[in-house]
Amino acid sequence: MHPACPVCQLSFEPEPGFYFGAMFVSYAINTLQFFFAWGLLVYLYPSYTLVHLLTD
Repeated sequence: MHPACPVCQLSFEPEPGFYFGAMFVSYAINTLQFFFAWGLLVYLYPSYTLVHLLTD
């Protein structure tokens, strides 16, 4: 692949830090999903603890 357009010389390579914002958005979305799933499991199984996983 050419590094730039042969006609207008537009660079095809993203700028440094191009994906940096997407990384923070992805982290925020995944964190919210984790806490939602955790809260849902605590609500559905209030007496279930980590001890059950480690001893069974």
